[in-house]
Amino acid sequence: MVEGIDISKWQSNIDWDAVANDGVQFAFIRTNHGIGDLDERYAYNWAEAKRVGILRGTYQYWLPAEDPIEQANILIDRMSDFGETDLPPVLDVEESQGVSAQDMVADIHVWMDHVQAAIGVKPIIYTAKYFWQDGVGMPDDFLDHALWVANYNVDCPLIADPWLRWSFWQYTSTGSIAGISGNVDRDHFNGTREDLLAFIDVAHNGDPDPDPDPDPDPDPDPDPDPDPDPDPDPDPDGVPDGEPLLGCATAPGGTGGTGGLVLLLLVGLAQSARRSRATDKAR
Repeated sequence: MVEGIDISKWQSNIDWDAVANDGVQFAFIRTNHGIGDLDERYAYNWAEAKRVGILRGTYQYWLPAEDPIEQANILIDRMSDFGETDLPPVLDVEESQGVSAQDMVADIHVWMDHVQAAIGVKPIIYTAKYFWQDGVGMPDDFLDHALWVANYNVDCPLIADPWLRWSFWQYTSTGSIAGISGNVDRDHFNGTREDLLAFIDVAHNGDPDPDPDPDPDPDPDPDPDPDPDPDPDPDPDGVPDGEPLLGCATAPGGTGGTGGLVLLLLVGLAQSARRSRATDKAR
């Protein structure tokens, strides 16, 4: 897995050269906390992360009691030089402020749609399993958005239902990194660096071959297996090879690249089937 951090003004003056030399490969940088609290270190941190070659993304601590469009515009305006090597921006969903789950879901849609229309990239959602469950109501509206999940002091994160896989995991709030005084949030990306670069590329440019042409001349009557196994051994844990367990997937395929993209495709198909079953039950 790839090591990263997320930071804000609370990390004060950061020596980004030292951070890069300590193995940090990506960073999410806070731009604001609601409408009234703009992070005064954002512009510096945003520029410095790029200068030292750290993959960068912007996150916004979202306040559901405030206007979602006004909050979205703050993020859009402040990351004005957002480019194709940058991570998708993040909506940090961790506080309800007494807003109902139904209204939160509606405003998350408003924020997501507005940001995506402005920058052409689908944002990431940051949350934690039990807040998404109890505060937001476990909607399945956002399964096509990558999940960044928070879960500390565990070997494997609890993923927020109904996602089947996490993309980023904030695994501690008390990490230590050269160039940063005091505690800092630390994160993993669920894959290799090659997978992370592919994740960014697909976010900006789409899947280069989402629906390959079928075999133009398939064999109409292929020979059957001459000796099929009448009772193949089931997978010992009941989960197909390569599927994540409780969010514990690591570097898909072992070498990244193709393995990671294939796993994402399989997970997407599983999620589509899950939504289809849910729709059938509701009819």
